[in-house]
This record gives sequence, structure tokens and C-alpha cells, in this order.
Amino acid sequence: MAESQAAFASVLKKLEVRLAKVDQVQGSRVKLPKAEIELLEQILATRDALAAMLGDKTSLPIEISVLARVRVVLESVKLSQANESDARLTSCMAVVDSCEKVLKNSGVGGKTVAQLEKELEEALEKEKRALSERRSSIRLKDVHEAVSVAIKIKKMIATQQARRDMIPGIVEEMDLAALLTKEPSKRDALAAWMVWMVHRAHLNDPLLDVLDFSNLQMPHPVRTDGFKDSRAALLAPKLVKAMASNTFITTLKLANCNLQGPEGVELGEALKKNTTIRRLNIDSNMLAPADLEAVIQGLKENTTIEEFRCNNQLICDIGRSSCSALENLLEAVQTNTRIVKLGLHIQEAHFNNEISKQLMKNNQEAKAYNKTLVLESPVSEGLGDVDLPMPNMSASLQEPELDVKMQAKRRATLEIIDAQEANEIERMNIQAAADLAREVAEFGDDDDNDSSGEEWDPNGDSGGADENDGRGESGYEAPSVSAAISDNSVPNKASGDGDEDGCHVDPAPRASIMSEAV
Repeated sequence: MAESQAAFASVLKKLEVRLAKVDQVQGSRVKLPKAEIELLEQILATRDALAAMLGDKTSLPIEISVLARVRVVLESVKLSQANESDARLTSCMAVVDSCEKVLKNSGVGGKTVAQLEKELEEALEKEKRALSERRSSIRLKDVHEAVSVAIKIKKMIATQQARRDMIPGIVEEMDLAALLTKEPSKRDALAAWMVWMVHRAHLNDPLLDVLDFSNLQMPHPVRTDGFKDSRAALLAPKLVKAMASNTFITTLKLANCNLQGPEGVELGEALKKNTTIRRLNIDSNMLAPADLEAVIQGLKENTTIEEFRCNNQLICDIGRSSCSALENLLEAVQTNTRIVKLGLHIQEAHFNNEISKQLMKNNQEAKAYNKTLVLESPVSEGLGDVDLPMPNMSASLQEPELDVKMQAKRRATLEIIDAQEANEIERMNIQAAADLAREVAEFGDDDDNDSSGEEWDPNGDSGGADENDGRGESGYEAPSVSAAISDNSVPNKASGDGDEDGCHVDPAPRASIMSEAV
């Protein structure tokens, strides 16, 4: 009997756990169906255990308080619409009713039926209170989780408010030294950091030479909900106006930063006055062809920009159609010959060809100008031994210091170039010597193909050999070809076929002449 009671207590405990899980996942479309199926399976196991104990009708090995717990659990089960008509719950309740009747009729402990009914009612009330407390603890846990989430949200709101409170202090600060001490964190307060960078450009900070807002979305003046964003006026409009008077920023990167049309027009006006910016990137923004045309108009009057990129703009790409923007761009690269790099995919053949040719011409002029600067330097005028202050070329070109690996790579490149130049010089020398040897050889064979069939006589006598042995009528002996080139004389041999008045240049000395020249 004790073993059967312990086994049924384990079954009842699992039933209560399954019920608590169903209460926990209420409202979940994924977890609730699975939890209800597990609860119904445990209800079926409970029914089978009670039915097994009903085999002996005279005595039931279970207490009335245990039956009360089972009834309270079954009555508190609330299933979803998909499982509310499941027969396992009703069949288990019928078995519980049968067990209660058996206990009342058996008179457990000599108690009357009235006493057993009263005890059963008390047990039911007690189990209902216990179940209510268990459910309250489950709900209280959910409440605690909800409160913790609310606290986190409240902290986030407070943090955002604190970041917003930084912006007025940044904008109101007009002392550049004090402004640099108020740098916000780019990771934690991106909006405040962007406002801080724009205000530095507005105050013409000499330490700010590169302003990079690539892929950082500047807010639109009007939000999607219709309300105006107060931060918008502190970023794009203020930045493009500051570029008109800024004298230190050389690189401005505004790629994919939500630059709008009005700011594009204002940027074009600022470029007409700016005298320091060298690289401008406004790729992937919200500029219409008319807005981009205003920027290009600014390029015409600008005298410092060397690189300009404007791909992927609003509505259409100006490089795909013949429009006034392309005409202005061609005029800009022709007027402002400092432009040597252009980032725009132009598919219109005429403008692509004309702009490309002009950019090549600008590059050639830039190289010639740089070469002139090198030739006019004190070192090129023979003042290398004079102790003169040399200009810091790396600082003027805005290039970072070369590390060890870059220096080693540059040295290796220079060695390769020197080796190639040495090989080229040696090849040219060999070629020149070979050409000289070939000319000498051809000079000796000029009359080999004479129509008279007679070979050339270096003595000037067209006839055969006489008593002067190679001397002409005047008695002067003409020098041989080999004597003109080297100390080795070229002997004259009679032809092997009996032609005694011809002379041949021996090929062996000719080979020696070529080898000496090489």
C-alpha cells in the first residue's frame, strides 16, 4: 500500500508540474500547444493509475486529501480551443468521482459518510489555496522580469537624454581648446560625436584635416512621423556652410550619409570659396541631377580639388544620360585642371571620351608641374652641400609616416628598377656594338654582288695583281678594312678556282672584328 501511494504521489507531482508549465506559456503560439499535449498525456497517466487502484472495490489505498489535490488540479485546467474538447480530461474526472464514492462507502477509519464529505470539502479548499499561491508565484516571476525590462528601458532613455543634453553644451562652446576636451564617445553617443565634429569644422580647427562621415546617416530635417528633428540643422546644413570658410580640411568624405538636395546646392556654393579641400566624396546620397549640377558648378571655380566622386545618386545616374550635368562636368575638368581623379561611371560615349582625355591631360600637366618643382629645388641647383632647411614633403602631401615594412618594400622596388635600368643599358650597348660590327662587315662586302663579277680590290685596281703587289699606279697602298678596325690585317687570297686577279676578305678576321666590337 505504501509503495502504491508513493508511486501515485510521483504521478501527481508530474501533473502539477505540467499544469504550472501551461500557465507559464500562456499567450505563446509555439510553446502553448506543446505544453498542453504534455499535460494531457500526464492526465491520462493519472487516470490509468487511479483506475488500477480501483481494482479492489472494498478498500482504496489512497487518502482523501490526495484525491482532493487531483480534483483541484483537474478543475483548474483551462485548455485552448484546439484541445478543450479532449476526452482525456473528462475521463480522468470520472475516475476521480468513482474513487471518492468508494472512499465514502468504505468508511475509512470508522468515519461516517458526512464526516468524510466534510473532510473532503476542507481538503479541496486547502488545495485550492495552495494552487492559487503557486500560480501567484509564477505570475510574480513574470512581473519581476517585466519590471527588470522596464528598468533597463528607463536607463536607456536616461542615457539618451544625457547624450542629448551634451549637444547644447557642444554647440554653445566657442572656445576651441575647451571644445576638444568635450569629445563624446563615437560608439556610445554617435549623434553627439557628429555634432562635435561639425562644430570643430565650423570653428576652423587646425587639427581637423579629414572629416569622414561615410555610412553615418545624418538625420533628415523632417522625421517619418512628420515632426521636425532639431539635430538636423546642427549637422548637414551647418557643415556645408562651414566648408566655405574652413581652411584646414583637405579631405571631405560624405558617402552614404543622407546628404539632401538643399545641402548639395549649398555645398556647391561653398566650393566656390573654399581654397584647401583636395578630395571630395559624395557617393550614394539623395542628390537629384539638378543638385549635383550645382556641386559641379562649384568645381569650376574651385582651384584645389584633385579628386571628386559622385556615383549612385537619387532618381538616376547622370552618367547614363546626356544631360546638362555632364556638360558642366566636362567644362569643370577643362577649367579646373587640378582635377586628376573622377569617380563617376559615365556610359554616354561622347562625354566619357572627352572627360577621359581631359583627365589624362590634367594628369600630364600635374606630373610636369611636380617635375618642375623638383628641378627648381635647392638640391637640383648644386646646393646639396649647403645646409638649407628642406621642406617637409610628407607633411605637405598629407601622407602618414611609412612603417618599416613599407620602407623595405620601397627599397626592394627601387632595387628592381635599378636592375632593370642596368640591364636595359647593357642591352643597348650590346645592340650598338652589334650594329657597328654589321656595318663594318657590310662595308667589306659592298661589291660582292657587282654585275661585272669582279671582286672589290682595296688597292683600287680593277685588274689582276701586278709587280707592285697591290699598289696602284701612284704607288699608294690603300689600308685594308681590318687595319681600319684593329691591328689584325686581312690577307688577300687568290680564289681557289684559278681567278688570280680577285681578292677575298677572310671571314675569320670579320668574326674577330665583331667579337672585339661586342
